[in-house]
Amino acid sequence: MFSSSPTTTGVSAPYGHACAGCSRAKCKCVTRNGSSCERCHRLGKECAPAALVRKRRPRKPTPAARRSQLEDKLSDLVSLLQAQHSQPTVNDLGNVLSVPQSVSPHPTNAPSMAEASLSNCRNALYQSLTPITMASKSTAHVSPASNNAGICANSVSQMKDEQDLHTFRTLHLKCFPLLYLSDETTVEELRRERPFLWLNIQAICTRLPSQQHDLGMQIRKILATRILVEEERSIDMLLGLLVFLSWSFYFARGKPLLGMSSSIAKSLVINLRLDRPAGTRPPADGPVATFYCHKPWTFLEPAAGNEFRSNEERRALLACFVLTGTLSLITAHDPMRWGPQMDEAILKLSEEHQCPEDELLVALARISKVSEDAAALIRYGFEDTESVGPALIHVKSLRNSLDQVRNLLSADLLCNKTVLSYLYSAEVMIHEIALFQLPSASFYRTFDFRRFEYLHNCVPAIKSGLDNFLSLDSDEFRGSNFSIMLQFSHSIQVLHRLSCLQNPGWDRDLIRSTANVLSYLEQVAARMDQAHEDWKLETNSEEITVYTRGAQLLRLAAPMWAASMEKADADAVPGDEMGSEPMRSAIDDTLMEFSDESWFTDVFGSLNY
Repeated sequence: MFSSSPTTTGVSAPYGHACAGCSRAKCKCVTRNGSSCERCHRLGKECAPAALVRKRRPRKPTPAARRSQLEDKLSDLVSLLQAQHSQPTVNDLGNVLSVPQSVSPHPTNAPSMAEASLSNCRNALYQSLTPITMASKSTAHVSPASNNAGICANSVSQMKDEQDLHTFRTLHLKCFPLLYLSDETTVEELRRERPFLWLNIQAICTRLPSQQHDLGMQIRKILATRILVEEERSIDMLLGLLVFLSWSFYFARGKPLLGMSSSIAKSLVINLRLDRPAGTRPPADGPVATFYCHKPWTFLEPAAGNEFRSNEERRALLACFVLTGTLSLITAHDPMRWGPQMDEAILKLSEEHQCPEDELLVALARISKVSEDAAALIRYGFEDTESVGPALIHVKSLRNSLDQVRNLLSADLLCNKTVLSYLYSAEVMIHEIALFQLPSASFYRTFDFRRFEYLHNCVPAIKSGLDNFLSLDSDEFRGSNFSIMLQFSHSIQVLHRLSCLQNPGWDRDLIRSTANVLSYLEQVAARMDQAHEDWKLETNSEEITVYTRGAQLLRLAAPMWAASMEKADADAVPGDEMGSEPMRSAIDDTLMEFSDESWFTDVFGSLNY
């Protein structure tokens, strides 16, 4: 028989009362009769109680406390908005931004609710008054020096905003009056009623390219969020997007971006029902309702249509037609279709004469309609080469339409450089249809007098358009929109093609002596250099601008174009072997892709942006 020694059964220590050794080893602490636990006794260690370091969870705020905090924040926000609407003076701003000394005569450890509210209001006010380019933020304690700095920053920001509004009104809208801003319209009104439009105005009027790029990225993010995510459809978004499209070459490039933006603009016009009579809805009953497919709205349904159409909406409709028609030449997207509402918009704007610029917008819309008709003939010819030959029949009717539009213009408009640019560009597009006529399949080819007449009429229009572009002064050059730049690119490339055209009856030397394409390249490059120098004097900056890149790439293009002209002279063949270029290769570079020249692509329409 074996004898077993008696064992003592200990008791586990309560939760939180384990010794230091067992607590570190994360094992059960079993107490003994003595002063040591089983583990410490077995290991021969000192059994010391562990330090209590347990933390209590913070008590969750009650719903009443959270409600009180929210009410305090709303109160601060209301105070901030009231301060902005009331246009405080410099002294008032100093009183708001300074810390009152009579709030508490005796300093305490915890700030009072009044001091916390004042601090929140002061921080929010500083953030609203700080311009975009400033990186400094206000702190809780505001010294007199920081008060003066905040007031100066506010004054500079207000002066810059007023200058941007004045620049946009006097320079950009003079070139393309897509909206009307009266002299009474203030920055505060635009910021409050048209925030997205105002952001685009700031982007195109900001002189530093780096800031323009940052604002351009911000605009694109807002477009994606508010249109695609929040499904917003508003006149503010449409006007801002039209401004973005008109002068986007300052801070955004790429045909995919332009095509997407123009498609969004067209969809906004449709969603806002600007292309339909005011106050109309599909019939809910009756025999006509049978032919309507009533589909529920996937986003917020527009409000009930107004009984009348505002002039602001009419201008947006016409401006969208003009822009999408021009951009369709490089993006291959369909332009807006001309409809009865555009005729109605032209009639109303012409009758009411709310502003002098409405007459200019109406003229641009009418000219763009003729240009779009000419572009449609070439576009259809690109899709069906057999339709190009009969297209010459329509040249005479298009010329008559353009003459009718010209006869409707006043003497002042006929001297307007923007109108002249559109007129010359339309005339070039009408006559260049003859450039794409397919050669006859017969071996005996007769001399096509009509075709050569149209081609010769194209040269003076090109020369007049390029001379008009070079005559723009500094302010007009700065305010020129995307359409003016595209018209210049189109005209000079058609001139280059005419200078290289191989045909027994075509005198290339006569064309080059009338309008030398290489000379125009150098003149436009010098004009862009001058625009860059004017910008440097105004901004005192050394950044690279769109004018710098344009001048460099124009000069790089000149040797390549000279080589192609020499090659055309060397490849010219006499007699019956007529070297008329095929229609598809001609149209592929001249109209549908006339922005793909390296210099124009890099400056205004990079595909790799």
